[in-house]
Amino acid sequence: MAQVSVVVPCFNVEDKIERCINSIKEQTYKDFLCYFIDDGSTDGTASLIKKLINNDQRFVYRYKSNGGQASARNLGLELCDTKYITFVDSDDYLHQDYLFQLINSFDDGVDLTACFFDRVYENRISKNEFNEKDLLLSKYPAVWGKMIKTSIIKKNHIQFPEGLWYEDLCFFATLTSYISEVNIVKKSLYYYIQNENSTMYTYSDKIYDIYKIFDILKKDPNIQQDTLEYLEIYHILIGTIYRASFKTDFTFSNIKCILEYVENRYPKWYKNHNIKTQLSGIYRIYLWFLQKHCIRLIFIALKFGNRFLSL
Repeated sequence: MAQVSVVVPCFNVEDKIERCINSIKEQTYKDFLCYFIDDGSTDGTASLIKKLINNDQRFVYRYKSNGGQASARNLGLELCDTKYITFVDSDDYLHQDYLFQLINSFDDGVDLTACFFDRVYENRISKNEFNEKDLLLSKYPAVWGKMIKTSIIKKNHIQFPEGLWYEDLCFFATLTSYISEVNIVKKSLYYYIQNENSTMYTYSDKIYDIYKIFDILKKDPNIQQDTLEYLEIYHILIGTIYRASFKTDFTFSNIKCILEYVENRYPKWYKNHNIKTQLSGIYRIYLWFLQKHCIRLIFIALKFGNRFLSL
């Protein structure tokens, strides 16, 4: 029986998925099952996947009507019954030792393993590293690049919220509240392709789905309030304001409304100890100005400087 399931949600990726499939086929660790969950593709995705996996019994193609990436991942969760699970996005690809390194990093008590990753741009590569605290505080909450004990997900009925952006954040923040110990493979083994159609680079009102995500998380008694407060500081006061700044109708009142949202939930958010221990100096300075309500100054800095910022 296979030890690990690989779940790959797919939607209209005919021009991108071949590299992903080949990188999974070329894994040095062979004892896996890979589920390609086709979320209602209307291009040649289905025929290409079937052609590339051929009769390899380690690969399973499954079609479903379109419901979004979260619903595709949830179906993958239903299907898998292996000891471990990992997720791969269909336009990304893996180092050949990805599965081997992650599965061999599990020791007694370890519930999740993760690896460093590279952001792959058209003309450059940006390496991303993190530590255990970063991981548990959801600095990089994407579910790819990680391997998880399946039993933790199923025992605690953890799923992706469907129909919302930031489903990774909701899933991962919930998951880590049940995690006892993590191990990090300090090598870049996952290659995250940067494209203008991703959530990170798409600026619509869907960015405010993050409020609904935190409403869901706030109802979870297993997540510590101090942790939840920091997550809102990082992902809303930093992340959402940054994303909003790219909208053509962005004004300083947008910053004010976002700040008021967090202040109403956490009036003394600026005293959260993780700000000092987890954030860089530039972010701490930014948050100091935000706490002092220097909103117009922040607006000007973002409006004219956001192309040079990196989250």
